[in-house]
Amino acid sequence: MPDVELIDVTKRYGKVVAVDRISLTVKNREYVTLLGASGCGKTTTLRLIAGLAEPDEGRILIDGRDVTKVPPDDRGVGFVFQNYALFPHMDLWGNTTYGPTVKGWSEEDTEKLAKQMLEMVRLSGREDAYPDELSGGMQQRAALARALSAGTQLLLLDEPLGALDAKLRVILRYELRRLVEDLGLTAIHVTHDQEEAMTISDKIVVMRRGRIEQIGSPEDLYLHPKTPYIANFIGEANFLDGVVVNVGRRKTFVEVHGGLMVMAEAVGFKIGDRVALAIRPEFMKLEKYSGSDVNVMAGEVERVRFTGGITRFEVRLINDDLIAVRTPIESKVRFRLGEKVSVKLNPKRIHVYLYPKEGLMEAIKVE
Repeated sequence: MPDVELIDVTKRYGKVVAVDRISLTVKNREYVTLLGASGCGKTTTLRLIAGLAEPDEGRILIDGRDVTKVPPDDRGVGFVFQNYALFPHMDLWGNTTYGPTVKGWSEEDTEKLAKQMLEMVRLSGREDAYPDELSGGMQQRAALARALSAGTQLLLLDEPLGALDAKLRVILRYELRRLVEDLGLTAIHVTHDQEEAMTISDKIVVMRRGRIEQIGSPEDLYLHPKTPYIANFIGEANFLDGVVVNVGRRKTFVEVHGGLMVMAEAVGFKIGDRVALAIRPEFMKLEKYSGSDVNVMAGEVERVRFTGGITRFEVRLINDDLIAVRTPIESKVRFRLGEKVSVKLNPKRIHVYLYPKEGLMEAIKVE
């Protein structure tokens, strides 16, 4: 059963540093997602693990074995690509039996395994179908069956659901996770879809500009973002900038421009520090207008959007900042366009960061 370890791995393409000295450990039977915007280095990292590219620096270990210079066929990994990469001239049975056949398995063992894999991915009865006769969802499952039939314990998936329609993507993400759990595999899954990563992962690795920005469980990343970029990239956040005017025991008081006062349960700051505050829309409460106070900011409703179980209000604060507030439909919060309101902040859910040297907009920019 494989652990995977990357130690100070770097990959360059000319002057472009695609992967910049990353270190990462994936434990046996973990489902880990590499998440990030296009060009962040996640697919290159996956290709390095698979052996489809060789690092310029660093080492890659699989189950304690240094495979940095080992060819792909000798690494014992299964790779599922976004476009499935099925052999178009082979039917489903031929695609599924390809791996064990080239490895010299007996006909009896190959047939037994192929039947098991096709049954597991719910494609029994379609053995004679060619790839172009299968739906997108079926092709995805066929690619998975082919990878699994090779006897791999390490499954690498590069945007495996990216080519599917939204509803099928949701269904298959849970099927994929179930299969990996049932087979006791280790999986590393590349995606740019935050919701996909949040729903299937034991651990998420957020990458940016070839580096790892933060590693953690979905809950950790959402509730405890270590940088403004993570706060912005995972979910949604409102940002305010200000200056620390007082500090207390586990409390930091920040004056936001326009004279608004915010108290956050945060430590490690000193009076005079310029800071950026991040607050998620669901951790703000919309109330009848009562003016402004500490953690209460007056404003006016500028937009209202109903999105199923959530109503999203955009409020223009008296300091001219525009913030979003999300309320569940059952809360029965009702405010009209143009109505004056007060927004109450939860001090336990306010993230405080030293103001980025490159500027806030550059620090949170998703390339």
